[in-house]
Amino acid sequence: MRHFATSLLLWKCTSMSVPPPSPLIAYLGSTPILDGNVDPLEWRDSSEFGDIAKFDPQFSPVVPSSPPDLNVTAYVKHDGSTLFFAFIISDDYIYALDTDSWLPKGNPSANNLTQEGWPWFGDELEILMNSKGTFGSHEDGITGEPGLWQMVVNSHKSRLGGIGVGGLLEGEPRSSQTAWTNYQSWIYSRAMRAAVTVSPAGTSGKGMWTAEVAIDFDPMLQLAPGIFWNTSWPATSMGINIAIGDTDLIGNGDPTFGLRHEMWLSGNATCGAPGNCHCLLYQFGELLLQPTAKP
Repeated sequence: MRHFATSLLLWKCTSMSVPPPSPLIAYLGSTPILDGNVDPLEWRDSSEFGDIAKFDPQFSPVVPSSPPDLNVTAYVKHDGSTLFFAFIISDDYIYALDTDSWLPKGNPSANNLTQEGWPWFGDELEILMNSKGTFGSHEDGITGEPGLWQMVVNSHKSRLGGIGVGGLLEGEPRSSQTAWTNYQSWIYSRAMRAAVTVSPAGTSGKGMWTAEVAIDFDPMLQLAPGIFWNTSWPATSMGINIAIGDTDLIGNGDPTFGLRHEMWLSGNATCGAPGNCHCLLYQFGELLLQPTAKP
């Protein structure tokens, strides 16, 4: 989120991140039906990840509870031309269903589907990709170009469905017209797709939302201009980070941004930069694309 919000970030990190997580391994597998329902049979040839206790918190950490305040089980694989993710997210309050559609103090236009809106406000997940796998200096971040992007999946709003329909939204840097144009192009051309289902918690405290995401190698996983990964290549490492964001009742989240939790697969919130360090490329984890099926 806020990674590139104007005037909020100065990209100067003074310390290294915590040790990165184990690589996510995307094996060659079957093509799932992208309907937002995570069928175990469709995902049995994938790799599983998502131990929320090992994620790094940007805001409040997740404290173990029953039912869980926030939990995630996730899967990754590819079918030779498209990278797929699935997420099952347990949540005690689903924003805008178990809560009012309240807005954060930092942006009363947070739910607007414009460049001024905050796509990550609400219950959401973020995928940040650095397909070149080059991490550069401690100030390098996402640019919004092929192979170096951030996109958001939100449970209650989307570019194609509008407010009230979960799905895909443009990520950061939203202030960049190049990034904004690329992101919208990829959404409308279906180069990246997402399907969401939502089950409110009601009085049980056992809410859940699920998402399935498809990312076409061409143009999303560009290794060099006009060159995209395919199964004729050997196993290839790419940089990746993933966030799981949680917005609950008004007043129990960050006083500016509103989120209660934003849990990151990789990186360290205390790297020394004044904003969110998790989107700096040197903080990313590793995605290993395998040209063969899961053993």
